[in-house]
Amino acid sequence: MRIGLLAESATIVEFLSTALGLAGHTVCACASEEALLASLFADSRVRTPLPYDLLILDVILPETPSDLELLALLDRAVARLPLLVITSSSAHLVKRAEHTFPRAAFLLRPFHMDSLTHLMEVQTHRAVQAL
Repeated sequence: MRIGLLAESATIVEFLSTALGLAGHTVCACASEEALLASLFADSRVRTPLPYDLLILDVILPETPSDLELLALLDRAVARLPLLVITSSSAHLVKRAEHTFPRAAFLLRPFHMDSLTHLMEVQTHRAVQAL
């Protein structure tokens, strides 16, 4: 699976890239929101075919307005791309985000890799079913 990854922490990027790579996935870590958006959009249009099968975002909710804006943009513009959000926010804030972005899956830190891979499978299956 081709996975787009956006995380602010180099440690998280290294961990997820290594673990998912060992599981047979190809991880493309984007250095910034701008780099992620540039990889998905060309001239204000969504690239076809999409460069990723799944997007993983490691964000803080809702303290960073740009994270919510990015999620809203991705939810609206790239509806066929599965989204998985890793966060260390409170369970209450995650529940609110789940209500706002029902298409995305949320995973609270700390987590076990089995939980991550399970959610990856669920999200990709949901995306295929939606087609």
